[in-house]
Amino acid sequence: MNKDTLKKIYNEIKKHDLIYIVRHIGPDPDAISSEVALRDIILLNFPNKKVYSLGASVSKFKYIGHIDKPLDFDYDKALVITLDVPNKSRIDGLNIDKFKSIIKIDHHPFVESFNGLEYIDVNACSTCEILLDLVNNTKLKINPEIARVLLIGIISDSNRFLFNPVDDKIFFKVGEVIKKYKINIQNIYKDIYMRPMSEIRLMGYIASNLKVTKNKFAYIILENDIVSSFNADASSASNMVNDFSNIEEFVVWLFVTYDTKNQLYKVNIRSRGPIINELASNYNGGGHKYSSGARVKTKEELENKVKEELQKEEQAKLDDIHLDKVLDKAMENMKIELNEEIVDDEIHRMIHEYERQLKMQGLDMNKYFELTGDTEEGLHKKMEGEATKRVKCRYLIEEVAKKENIDFTKEEVDAKAKEMAENYGITVDELIKAYGTIDVVKYDMTMHKALEIIKENN
Repeated sequence: MNKDTLKKIYNEIKKHDLIYIVRHIGPDPDAISSEVALRDIILLNFPNKKVYSLGASVSKFKYIGHIDKPLDFDYDKALVITLDVPNKSRIDGLNIDKFKSIIKIDHHPFVESFNGLEYIDVNACSTCEILLDLVNNTKLKINPEIARVLLIGIISDSNRFLFNPVDDKIFFKVGEVIKKYKINIQNIYKDIYMRPMSEIRLMGYIASNLKVTKNKFAYIILENDIVSSFNADASSASNMVNDFSNIEEFVVWLFVTYDTKNQLYKVNIRSRGPIINELASNYNGGGHKYSSGARVKTKEELENKVKEELQKEEQAKLDDIHLDKVLDKAMENMKIELNEEIVDDEIHRMIHEYERQLKMQGLDMNKYFELTGDTEEGLHKKMEGEATKRVKCRYLIEEVAKKENIDFTKEEVDAKAKEMAENYGITVDELIKAYGTIDVVKYDMTMHKALEIIKENN
């Protein structure tokens, strides 16, 4: 959190008597909630200002608040605030290039500059969380209704705190708001998640017709005639992607619907592990590491893209199988006595990673043991064989690296660290802090290079 920038945003808001607030096309609850909440925050604290939230109205989000329709625009005097949108092409309702004063507030990875004051926090679970930070770190005040709207954005965009990034800080912030403004959280959940039986039946259709690959990639193309047969709309069908986050049989899932107004296919992608925003960016989209979207113009293009990704997936799987066989053969000839402590350390790392995966599914280790009847000792025993193999493999790769005298310059390591940080949507400093030292980046590069040599020679 950058408190100085939040104060600069507050001061810019104070300076302008006319303010337009915009968000992205095809809005979700966070986009609508953030623009409605910010408008009402400004009007509550500065009642003499003129403030408008813009963009197409969405009937199913009427419970959040109304959208404004100003008669004209003052390009010289007005302040424009963009919310929840990383690139200009996705802004709904306004051409911001005509305006002199612009503020960009977003929690998506950076795509392009809007040439104004910018606050981007990829560690926030929603744009509404950033607005809550704005209130908590300035003289701005809110009321129970605004608090309700902010919580709608936070809860919906985090999918009830199941999506990353979610940490202890957001629970503290939400708890304080609920306590201070006496918010009925059950009513908020009712507003967000209550739905007619027709949509539940559509969910059943989706569950029955999802295609799932061997590598746990699930996808479905929902044509409008199918969706309408359940008395539902494409927007509702698209948002159902969030209802499939805890299914064991897949880790990445993709829903496709057709946007009649803009005449293109809308792709919603979710993940419990693999980072997917780079994939989305290849297809006119983007988003978070584990929650992204994309758009394609024709069904043919869409099908070709899906086939392309499946082919990549299958080739990667074949490459992995080949590499595993090569490594297994090489390790058979290794004469090495493994230290028991080293194997134990590897088991603990594996358990920690498993714990992280469970957390992404809304579970913890205690719940896992309760559901499976397993124990910590039993899990430790199950992982012993794989841990031993991993340690042997690491020794093998390190020996190849030494033999081939693999090394990288400081410039190469710095470039790799920058690339990795951009992929994760964080700064290089944050990456190094997470790793402990940049030497970890160099070690990873060395291991990957050694693996390439092993593959080439076998």
